[in-house]
Amino acid sequence: MKQPFSLLLLLFALGAPVWAQDPDPGPSGESRRPGEAPETLPWDATPEEEGTRAAPTPGGGEAGIEGNLRELESWLILEEEIVPDPPLIRLELGFLGVIETRSRVRVDRRGLRGSSLENLEEEQGLESGSIGPWISFSFGGKLRGGGEALYFSRRGDFTRQDEEISFDGIQLAAPGDFVRAKFEFLSLSSFVEWDILYGRRYRIGLLGGLRYFRLNVDLEAAKFSPSARTVERRVRGELLSPSFGGLVELTPFPYLTMFSQAQFMNWSWRHAGLAEASYFEFRIGARLNVIPEFLSLSLEYRFLNVRARPVLGARGGRIEGSLSANGLSFSIGLAF
Repeated sequence: MKQPFSLLLLLFALGAPVWAQDPDPGPSGESRRPGEAPETLPWDATPEEEGTRAAPTPGGGEAGIEGNLRELESWLILEEEIVPDPPLIRLELGFLGVIETRSRVRVDRRGLRGSSLENLEEEQGLESGSIGPWISFSFGGKLRGGGEALYFSRRGDFTRQDEEISFDGIQLAAPGDFVRAKFEFLSLSSFVEWDILYGRRYRIGLLGGLRYFRLNVDLEAAKFSPSARTVERRVRGELLSPSFGGLVELTPFPYLTMFSQAQFMNWSWRHAGLAEASYFEFRIGARLNVIPEFLSLSLEYRFLNVRARPVLGARGGRIEGSLSANGLSFSIGLAF
């Protein structure tokens, strides 16, 4: 009888500490017995309760996890670029040095078909190179208006002719006579520029507007038979037409900008008596921003191709002229 009684005392002594423990309080403060499931689980907490939890510690607690999540979020989210407003006024003034040109002209008048002078530089002694001024300005924001002007003139020396030349309704020169040419080119344009994409390091825009051309061709012939005399004829061709184009600017560094621009047209306004015109201009170069967003120096390559057949006055004459030119341009730019 002593052994069973001793065994009962041992079991009571081992179970007393467990029975004396308080039940685990639940989330609401209510006690629950051992083995009883909680009414709510940690992942069922409301957003308000989640926000009041203690931050994990870097050693494996929740503070370190929260800090890492914030760093990851700042790395993934792309912050919006702060782009300054475009300058209100842009002004460029420079000179275009024409390196190589080829000019062609034919003038019909009084029912006489003029001679096709295919290369004034080679056959009529016209200079291949020239220097002329140009200016460009624009004002506004991402939608801008502006204008541009370009002028250059070339003159030739007397050159002996191997064939007869008919020009502007007369027999200007016979074989053996000497002829020299003068060629003037003027271009005026007004345009609207829309920067469809604009950032601190890039600019992409569209151009559209009106462009006016004027070609002045002057031929002077020195005749020596039957008597020495000089005959000179001058004609002017004018053209007005819409033009379109676009531009791209990249600024990899604050002090350097690379740019490219193209403009073109391939028709004119028939109701103004103008027809069969085409124009293409391509520019590519670099700009040194001496004082960013204020003063710059530019060097660019230009290619120009113009073909036109404007009517010469009310008498029904017609001029066919074309000009192809390659050159380098240097300019100074200001922005305000």
